[in-house]
Order: sequence, then structure tokens, then C-alpha cells
Amino acid sequence: MNTLEENLLRRNVVGDTLRRSAARYPDKTAIIFRDKHLTYRELDSSANRWANAMLALGLKRGDRVVVVSGNDERFVVVYYGLMKAGLTIVPVNPGLTDDDMQFIVNGSGSNAIVADDSSLKRLLQMKSKLFTLETYLSVDAGRGDVLGYEEILAKGEENEPEVVIEDEDACQILYTSGTEARPKGIILSHRAIMANCNNVVIEFPFRVQDIGCLVLPLHHSGGLDVFLSPLIYVGATMVVLGGFDPQEVLETIERHKVTTFWGLPIFYRAMMDVPDFDKYDLSSLRLCTYHLAPITTNLLKEAIEKFGCEFGLTFGLTEMGPVTTVFPPDAQFEKFGSIGRPILSVDLKIVDGEDNEVPRGTVGEIVYRAPCTMDGYLGLEEKNVETFRGGWLHSGDLAYMDEDGYVFFVDRSKDIVKSGGENVSSREVETVLLAHRDVEDVAVIGLPHPRWGEAVTAVVTARPQATIDEQELIRYSKERLAGFKVPKQVLVLDELPKTATGKIQKSVIRQRLIEMSKRDAKTRDRDG
Repeated sequence: MNTLEENLLRRNVVGDTLRRSAARYPDKTAIIFRDKHLTYRELDSSANRWANAMLALGLKRGDRVVVVSGNDERFVVVYYGLMKAGLTIVPVNPGLTDDDMQFIVNGSGSNAIVADDSSLKRLLQMKSKLFTLETYLSVDAGRGDVLGYEEILAKGEENEPEVVIEDEDACQILYTSGTEARPKGIILSHRAIMANCNNVVIEFPFRVQDIGCLVLPLHHSGGLDVFLSPLIYVGATMVVLGGFDPQEVLETIERHKVTTFWGLPIFYRAMMDVPDFDKYDLSSLRLCTYHLAPITTNLLKEAIEKFGCEFGLTFGLTEMGPVTTVFPPDAQFEKFGSIGRPILSVDLKIVDGEDNEVPRGTVGEIVYRAPCTMDGYLGLEEKNVETFRGGWLHSGDLAYMDEDGYVFFVDRSKDIVKSGGENVSSREVETVLLAHRDVEDVAVIGLPHPRWGEAVTAVVTARPQATIDEQELIRYSKERLAGFKVPKQVLVLDELPKTATGKIQKSVIRQRLIEMSKRDAKTRDRDG
């Protein structure tokens, strides 16, 4: 055998999953975006053309390609094309600032960039500051020496690319959302993504008959690795939306007979608040999943009743590919509040500050090891040593495990509020406040306080047509929480700053409030 034949004999890589699904279901619809429908044969052919065009442009196995684009069928083609060519994708949120965009492009050492028109215009304006980029490509029409999407496809051969790709090769570098400081590049191999696909497909399970509705961004592991990749792996159909609009999702479920949907708890609340919700035919749904965020018993019960299907939870972190635990539908109320048990090929334990496993029921840090574990943070060797100490990935998540092996998330270690010598779980307070009839969303943070060290502070938004009385909400909390956990202050905002995936940016809120407090203090001092 030659080198390629030997490689093809045993490899297990992402690009091959599309080829296999296309061989099994060539005329089945793979991707729907607006009025565009791609069969598996068409998607595979386009991905092959993209891959061969990349190789013809001089890119080679292991080169890194930044992709800056919103959700559509072209992103899917580009992604699988890069996978088939043995290239590493660095997906980037188009909404990032120029500074963050520059940081990621240079930090990743990327050789090429593929972007939509608006992002490409910005990137070309800062071209002199992007030191490693040699090739600029567009997913829209070409301009000057920048090739456009259709031109690139036309240049590529339709045959399967002949590229040696090893399971351990990096296929993705995903940058953290940057809610704390500079984003970190997380290196994930084909091995990691394939292990994650196997875990997700088996645990839920996903089926070839499924029709998924994707609203989370494809530049994030949730959209790319939890939903898109597993569904393509089994040969299912994916309806891609540009983002989350509650009415559009309901219309899409009805029109396309969607069977499975994945979103945040707030998504389900927003959909149930759509006027005339009951007029939509959602009978095709069999499974809805939600990702970790506070959810109340009442919201979950209402969602199960109104959507008429099973609900399950996924939990994890990008560093783990990303799914680590699954909370199945049959345990939702028996073990309410749990994030489930470790997924199929994930080892999980809870450790203390000395990395010793703690007894069941004791809070400690979650640590993992699994084939879906990241290779490390790009260029951050000291951080990698700290993260992987003892042969386990240290998550920074605090939790405990009960006698039946179910894990109960307490909080991110950085989100514990230390008030008056007591540790307060921001998540516990958020869960209580979310159950209030007028509260739409909430973030609980600790703000510096001369007496308490940190004051438990709740920042909330109101549900449509509702008005929040701050003092009434504090009284409500006192009836349901220990005194030291009750917010010292409630602030009402029109909206909370969030990442593209809906994650509340607590560090942004905290910093803004601290700066406001300093400005107010200066004003008081000046005015005497």
C-alpha cells in the first residue's frame, strides 16, 4: 500500500462522515437554508470542489483558515471542504471588534481567510496588521484579486481530495467567547470531534429520519459540533436559520416538520410568549434539548406540555469537544437540577483543591479525561500545564455528585460571590429569580462592598409587558433564599450583554457597574 491507501484504510476523520452519508443517502436533503436545498450528493460534491480549490491555491495539510461568516449553506460547504482538504478551521464571530479579530487572526497564525462581504471589507482595511494572512477569499461575490464563492467552486475538481489526514491532526481551533479577558484558542483534533459525534448520536439518540433546526451560530462549538456534525454524521436533515427569532423557529418547525431542536432555556420561554403560540403545529417534534442555564421546574413542565415532546439537557465546555454530560428526558423531574451523568466515553470526577477525589455529595471541581479532550490552548503552555495537571482536564466548574452518579452543577468557580465570609452560588440565586413572573433574564454578580467584601447583586430584564419592582423582587428573594444569599441590590436593564451563543457576559456587566460606581463617587466628591 502507498501512504494514502494506508491512511484511508483506518482513519476516522470529520470530512469522511459527509462522504459516507452521501454514499448512503445521495438524494436525501442534507441542508435547507431559506429557499436553498442541498442533497447529500450536492453537499458532498460542493465540499470536494471547495477542498480541491483550496489545495490548488497552495494551501496544504495543517494550514489554518479563518472563516468569518454567518449561518447559511455556504458555511457548511466551506467547513466540510476544509475538513476534506486536511486544513484547520478557525471560525470567528463576525460581530467581534476589529481588535479581537486582529488578535485571533494573528494569534492563530492563519494562512488564509474566508469571509462574507461586510467582514471582508473590515479585514482588508486592516490588512497591514494581519501578519500571517496570504490568501483572502469571499463567500459572496469576488472583488479584484479576491475570489468569490462560485468562482472557487468552479475551480475545484469534483472528485474526493487525495489527502493524508491523521486522526490526531487539528481540525478546529475554536476561540473562547472572551467573557473574561482575551479569548483563548482551543485546539480540537479530528479524534476529539469524532468522539463527540459518537457520544451525542448514541446518547440522545439522533436518527437518520431526524430534521433538525439550527439557530446557534456555526462559529461556536454548540452549533458546529453538538448539532450540525452529529446530524450530518447520521445522514439527517438540517434546517439552518440565520439566528434565533422565536416566531421564525415556530414557523420553521411547522413548515419543515422539524423533529429536534437545541437551544437555551430562554429560547423556549421566548417561543411560548409568541402571540397565538397554540396555532403552530409542533406535533413533529420528538426531542428538544437545552444547554446549561438556570431553568425552573415550572418552565420545564410548561415547555414539555406545550411543545409536546421530550426534553433533555447537554452540558459541557468547548475544551471537551464539547459535550461531557447528558441529562436524559426520563430523569428530568426525578433528578431535577442535575446536569446528568457523564456521556459515553467521558471519565468525570469531583476533586478538592489538592486534586483528591471528594466523597459523594461534597462540592469540588469537575475534572475530565476522554478522547474528545482538546489538545490544549494554542500558545499558552503554562495554562496547559495548569489545566492538565494530574492527567485530567480541570474545568473550573464546581459541582457535586450524588449516590446515583448524577452531577449537580453549583457554579463556575469565578462566579461564586464571596459575601460576608459566605460563598454564594450565583446560579442558585438566578434560578430563584427566574421563577418570578416578571423576570425575563438575570445575571447575579458580586460587586465590591466595604462591609460584605462582595455584595450579591442581581441584574435583570423584564418579560414583555411586565414591570419589575426592585424592592418587591428583593422581598420575593427573602422568602426563598437564606439571608446571606438575598441580593443587596436589584438593577433593571433593557437587555443584558451576551455572546453570540446567548451566554451572558457577566464580566462586561461587572466592569460597567464598577465604572458607573466610580463615576458616581467622583461626582459626589466634586459636588461636595
